[in-house]
Amino acid sequence: MSQLDEQTKPSLKVIWRLLRHIKPYKGKAVLLYTLLFSGLGLDLFRPIIIAWTIDHVLKMVRSGANQEQVIPLALSYTLLYVGASTLRNIFRFRRGLSQTAIVYGVIADLKCKQYEKVQRLSLDFHGKSSSGELIARSTRDTEKIRLFLALTVFMGPEIVFYVLGASIIILVWDVRLGAALSMIIPTAYLMIKFARKIRPMFKDASDKYDKVTTVLQENIAGARVVRAFGQEGREIKKFGGRAQAFTQQMINAIAVWAESIPFAMFIFRLSIPLALFFGGVLVMRGSVTLGALTACSLYLVNIAERMRSIGRMVDCTQQASASAGKIFDLLDEKEGIEEVNQAPPLADGPGGVVFENVSLTLGEKKVLNDISFSVKPGATIALVGGTGSGKSLLISLLGRFHDPDEGRILIDGQDITRVALKSLRGEIGIVFQDTFLFSASVADNIAYGSPGASADDIARYAEAAGAHSFITGLETGYDTIIGERGVTLSGGQKQRISIARAVVSDPRLLVLDDATASVDSYTERGIHEALRELSRDKTTFIISQRMSTLQQADSVIVLDEGKIVQTGTHAALLRKSGIYRTIYEGQRLEQKVGKEDMA
Repeated sequence: MSQLDEQTKPSLKVIWRLLRHIKPYKGKAVLLYTLLFSGLGLDLFRPIIIAWTIDHVLKMVRSGANQEQVIPLALSYTLLYVGASTLRNIFRFRRGLSQTAIVYGVIADLKCKQYEKVQRLSLDFHGKSSSGELIARSTRDTEKIRLFLALTVFMGPEIVFYVLGASIIILVWDVRLGAALSMIIPTAYLMIKFARKIRPMFKDASDKYDKVTTVLQENIAGARVVRAFGQEGREIKKFGGRAQAFTQQMINAIAVWAESIPFAMFIFRLSIPLALFFGGVLVMRGSVTLGALTACSLYLVNIAERMRSIGRMVDCTQQASASAGKIFDLLDEKEGIEEVNQAPPLADGPGGVVFENVSLTLGEKKVLNDISFSVKPGATIALVGGTGSGKSLLISLLGRFHDPDEGRILIDGQDITRVALKSLRGEIGIVFQDTFLFSASVADNIAYGSPGASADDIARYAEAAGAHSFITGLETGYDTIIGERGVTLSGGQKQRISIARAVVSDPRLLVLDDATASVDSYTERGIHEALRELSRDKTTFIISQRMSTLQQADSVIVLDEGKIVQTGTHAALLRKSGIYRTIYEGQRLEQKVGKEDMA
């Protein structure tokens, strides 16, 4: 197989897969193509009407007919032409409505599938992927597909069948007139050669556009960091460089288009003077009528106009092929977390948790190794360890953001990999270390995990998290729009709202991943007092390095390099040498130095 064949094969495979998305709209597609071919028949009929008009009028004039006899005949043909054109335009208008419904339906389906896929993909995927690239899939790439469907799928058949129909009519009139049609062969060859050359260029341009989108998204998200370090100029230069690379690649692709398509069209347009020259000789010999030559010329002009569209169609097809390939790569991405078919929901229970010989490997590194422990319902467990010890990864296993390579996790005796994922996560309230809030009202953010929560519930849990007082001080209280990513709030305020969001759904398990790291000691004590009451019947996991927080736990698990190295109560662990006492003594020393500095 040649190199060119290798290049077109994946393109055809992607295009065929894309076309299968039209299947849900097959009823509309049947109507569309019925209207298309009906209009096509009328398009092919109109030059024939002109030929009849010319030949019949000339025949009457030559036979000595006067003006009064010729005008009614000419008028009848005129009305026939107008009627055919009017009906053809009606068909085209109705076809346009069906085409719009199909195209935008397919685009909406693709966007929804991408969005659903992104929601199901693992955190590992999101950690490695750029959000700018994902946004580009759903915007620019789907726009390329829209143009392909509109210009190629629903215009291409019209061009092909018009060329075939017109060629047949010309050959029926006189085979010698069909000699001009031979110019279609070199034109088609040039088009195919161009299509194979341009596809990798558009693929590269698409990749460069992704990089432009990524820089833009990162700078919008990290606007504070950019300004804080005075790097506006550097970021502008980086964006300009990537934009220039994309622009240059598009210019290169368009240059290839400009070299190929106009030349191909020049080759085909030679058919028109050829037809006029040889056709004129045939008319003088009486082999062909003047009407037939006129109609033949009109067919060639119409074919040339349609052949012009082939250049744009090739362009759209190649760009759509590159874009659809990226979208399908996303849709084919392994989701990581697989749910058992028809898995039952997590059954009711008090919230007992058991880890049995759990190990987890990410990449080539074993990040958790043979973790085993059990937690009684309603107990509070603290997880302690240095950076990279595996605390957050251990907690992520509870909600199946990762699945262990070995061992299993049980909640109330049920293997969490055997229950419905939605029901599992609905029973776990999590406050992540990195707080994220939506651009919505305070009330909507708190009720995010429990949309049916009442205003009283929202206020009660906000007060429990120590957030009620500052929320009521906002411009419109709980109806205040806090801004994208919560930029109108301090770090501590965002954290307290996220705590309220975690408990408002009344989960069976509560996870606080360094939840009080952004609040002062006074607010922390208030939060602990409130959460102590709210979590009375909940099994609670706390990740923290603060001794004031760890003292609230019934038991402490100390991790080091993915292994459990110590367990016990706060008091018991302080009586032993080890990591926990080292952390405690380090904090005591920091507090002592801080007080001396203040003095």
